[in-house]
Formats: sequence, C-alpha cells, structure tokens
Amino acid sequence: MTTAFTEPGERAKAFGIYGAISGSGAAVGLLLGGFLTELLSWRWTMTWTFRSPSPPRSPGFRLLTNQRPAERPRIDVPGVLAATRGLFALVYGFANAEMDGWGAPLIVAMLAFGAVAMTGFVALERRVANPLLPLKVVRDRYRGAAFLAIGITGVAAFATFLFLTC
Repeated sequence: MTTAFTEPGERAKAFGIYGAISGSGAAVGLLLGGFLTELLSWRWTMTWTFRSPSPPRSPGFRLLTNQRPAERPRIDVPGVLAATRGLFALVYGFANAEMDGWGAPLIVAMLAFGAVAMTGFVALERRVANPLLPLKVVRDRYRGAAFLAIGITGVAAFATFLFLTC
C-alpha cells in the first residue's frame, strides 16, 4: 500500500481502511471461533474454514495478474535453515524466559543463538542470487516502515486478544 498510494492523504486513508477491516476481522474471527467452539464443537471451525463455496472476489483480484518468471528461481535452502533456526531459538527463548528466568543458561544460549542465526541470515541474503527475503524490500524507507508498523500492530493485537480472552 505504501507504494500504491504515494499521496500522503490517500495513503493515510488506505491504511485507515486496512486497519479497520483487519482489526474488525481479527476480532470477529476470534468471537466466531469461540462461538462455534463453545456452542457446537471445535470441529465446526474447520468446517467453516475449509468449505468456502468459492474464492472471494474483490477489486484487488482485477488488478493482480499471474506472471510466471522466465526461469524458475531456486529455493534459498541455507536462508530457510538460518531463518528457521534463528526464529525458533528466539521464540523459544522469549517464551520460556518467564518460567526459567532471563539468566538461565538455556535461555541465554537460545537468545544468543537466535541473534547470531538471524545475523547470519542477513549476511546470507546479501550474497545469494535468489534470496528468500530480498534486502532491498526492507531497505526501502516506506516498505520497511510499513513492515515494522504491521509487525508491531500484529504483536500488540494478538497480545491484547490473548489477555482479553483469558
């Protein structure tokens, strides 16, 4: 959206609409999931999800075109392994720090390994011909700020939903 809406007023309006729809969609999804689980059965959530009659049609589908590249890019296996290991170690460290304590050797080791692995991931992505995450995407000021804002919003929203539903 940051590249599609270059005028500040239009960009603010687009992000406002996006925020309203995604926030209400997340809240309605949690409430609907709770309703289906509580009154019927947890199996109904799967039925609702996987038995959609047809894919949604929106104005966005008219703008998107399916273009295949001339040659199929190779999968960045070292990047996938570095990112997966690094993110796993970071999530494990943060998730278990409250229980085990921030100074526990395993927690410190996992957080340090996660930081090293993610630094290695960035170093790998600079040299690979077909990177998993092209660094030019996050180096762009508008895209990088948008990714950061979406990430912070997602973390805050799901943390809020976690505490409100407990």
